[in-house]
Amino acid sequence: LFLIDLSNSFLRFLSSAAAGALPGELVLVMLSLKSISSLVFLLPLALFLAVLLALGRLHQDNEMIALEACGVGIYRVLRIIFVLALLFAAMMAVMALYAAPWAEEKRYQILDEAQATMDISGIVAGRFKESAAGNGILRSEEHTSELQSH
Repeated sequence: LFLIDLSNSFLRFLSSAAAGALPGELVLVMLSLKSISSLVFLLPLALFLAVLLALGRLHQDNEMIALEACGVGIYRVLRIIFVLALLFAAMMAVMALYAAPWAEEKRYQILDEAQATMDISGIVAGRFKESAAGNGILRSEEHTSELQSH
């Protein structure tokens, strides 16, 4: 799921770069910052699916019966999973409260700075460039100054 979300975000950033709304060198930076905030939603789902699949596989292969025969009951297994889930919840709380908002804020700052400088830095001699606000069109011409000796 993370790779699907990552590739979807990559395509959106790449299309923004192709349209000229985002500098090409910022695509990977934006992608890495977006992936931090995506992990907050995807990691709990991954833990749930992992526990579900592991317990299902233990029951299907009769491993739970073997564990119970050795004195390890279902409540002990669930207690271990619960402790793991509590540690995981603490880690996700730190990510959700600190890391993800920092990444989103940083992403918006970079995007604002890029859009502020795109009007001037994206100008190529001899080509038309529409302003970011959409209220004007810029065109520059190449001017070379040659020193002539008399």
